Amino acid sequence: YYKRLIDASLAHPVKICIFVLDKTNPLVNYDEHFKSTWDAYIWYTMFLIKHNVKIEKPCIMIMDFLSKPGNHPKYIESEVKTLPQVENATMLESESANLIQMIDILVGCVTYEFRRKKNPELIRDKTKGEVVDHLKSKLDIVDMATKFTVNRPVYFNVWPFSPNK
Repeated sequence: YYKRLIDASLAHPVKICIFVLDKTNPLVNYDEHFKSTWDAYIWYTMFLIKHNVKIEKPCIMIMDFLSKPGNHPKYIESEVKTLPQVENATMLESESANLIQMIDILVGCVTYEFRRKKNPELIRDKTKGEVVDHLKSKLDIVDMATKFTVNRPVYFNVWPFSPNK
């Protein structure tokens, strides 16, 4: 099923940008830079959009649903829509949208590859490994646990964030 979903997702003219934030990196310290994890989520989302979407070619953001803390005044959709690169923004439950499920699988493949590279002894799930290897073969790459961009069969970008010291 997952391999077929990957094949179907790569058959459409989409642009996929995956921003990788290693929370185990001691330089990634939310408390030092943000008031809350929610503020960090909003900031990193907007950062990714600013660096990957041209103002001349605005996008519509469809984001996986994440519950907003009840006492927080900011809504991610409203914040994202303030960017000139975004025409509209919404959040959807992944169970209700094939597009979000597809992105969940692609992000899962990239995440698994980073974990597999960081500690090969921990990760030994044969099925997940086969799905990751299938995506790598479709993108014609050897390693997804690195910064890369391919333009065929679709635009696919992985950007591991490395904070400054």
